[in-house]
Amino acid sequence: MAVGRHAIADIYNCNCPKMDDLNYIKNLVMTSAKEAKLTVVDNKFYKFSPIGISGVLILSESHLTIHTWPEYNYIAVDVFTCGTEINPVNACKIIAKNFNSKSMMIKEFERGDDCE
Repeated sequence: MAVGRHAIADIYNCNCPKMDDLNYIKNLVMTSAKEAKLTVVDNKFYKFSPIGISGVLILSESHLTIHTWPEYNYIAVDVFTCGTEINPVNACKIIAKNFNSKSMMIKEFERGDDCE
């Protein structure tokens, strides 16, 4: 029995001029989490110089992270959810859609398979 599900997404060919806009990224990720039925407990976002943003949401289900590389039109997203009720892939898809991504690769894992 798995104790959680983990999705790792590489989001490519993003066509969004706001990939380096801290407020946009934060609001988008918070909204995406809520739309994916995730419960946000806390958050932290950081804007790098000259470009790029990293952010983390602490969820009651576990966590969601985002890292942007505007110079490559690339975003990395990591979503881990405890239990099997909530699909972490949903949050990845919502984020990719809002960045007008042309392609995305998702790897999904079950975590804690051997827990009893």
